[in-house]
Amino acid sequence: MPIVIAGEQFSGPYRSAALVEQRPGVFCLTCLEGGEYRALEAGEGARLRRAVGERLEERGEELRCGCAATLAIVVRYTDGLNAGQRRELARRLSETLGAPSPP
Repeated sequence: MPIVIAGEQFSGPYRSAALVEQRPGVFCLTCLEGGEYRALEAGEGARLRRAVGERLEERGEELRCGCAATLAIVVRYTDGLNAGQRRELARRLSETLGAPSPP
């Protein structure tokens, strides 16, 4: 069952960037608490596995400390969007950070 954040369907959750495909897309680093996914941070990349891995290297420990339960990665592959459209989608997702989404 897909995870919906800000009206967008995401695949996952993944516990490791290694499980994310190397395709263009957007991602949310989420915290699974009480059966709901709370978006902590959103981003995008032409090579999503790399983008997620870099973000986890930069901020993973900080995000894990702010998550009382399980840190998880959710992704939306966007092969049909250009870089500007991906950035806009990531920006919109960033505006909803902290809002819970049912699993």
